[in-house]
Amino acid sequence: MAEQPWDEKLLDFMKKTGEDLKRTGEEFLGEAQRTLDELRIPENQEKLKARVSELRAWAKSKFIEARGRAEDALGVERPKPAASRPSPRKAKKSVGGRKGGSGGRGKKPARRRR
Repeated sequence: MAEQPWDEKLLDFMKKTGEDLKRTGEEFLGEAQRTLDELRIPENQEKLKARVSELRAWAKSKFIEARGRAEDALGVERPKPAASRPSPRKAKKSVGGRKGGSGGRGKKPARRRR
């Protein structure tokens, strides 16, 4: 039995791969549509919001734990947060509610050319 040339084998492989990708894409789109349809139901939206909130809190706690372990392993000391105090200087307010150097006088009239 004669073997197929390599270019025919490659074309057969590419056709099969293309068909597989198309089928997978169709399955993915179908599943995405089913998920979107389920999320349109208000009860499911509330469940999802609660679950996302729970996952967010879990992820944040795990991140803080991992950061602490990494800092301990590397010997890194985190700087202590500075006490927040109000600035001793008061912010200057601009005249007329505008920022800039116009002093609230508005635009100067354009000069006429003679």
